[in-house]
Amino acid sequence: SSVLVTVNSTAAIEAMALDVPALVVSLPNNLSPLVDAGALAGAATHAEIGAALRALLYDKEFRDSLARGRTAFMDRHEIVSDGGAARPAADAIVKAASGRP
Repeated sequence: SSVLVTVNSTAAIEAMALDVPALVVSLPNNLSPLVDAGALAGAATHAEIGAALRALLYDKEFRDSLARGRTAFMDRHEIVSDGGAARPAADAIVKAASGRP
């Protein structure tokens, strides 16, 4: 994915581990500290969302700055990917589709 957009989801933290930039909308929320740290982009109002998305998609300098903030945040808080985050979600989807409790 090029960008993840979320209101208030830990998917933004998972995106960080995959080096995918994320935009958090409807600030403030629980992800505000990550936006404040420069690890995630943020938009507090509907009017800011378009500009933030354009920057994330087309402004290399902004994307690079956000990548540096993301890396610094992850290093500081020892966030690493174990490569297994998708397995529990896939298992839950298969289980739900099969009708098993």
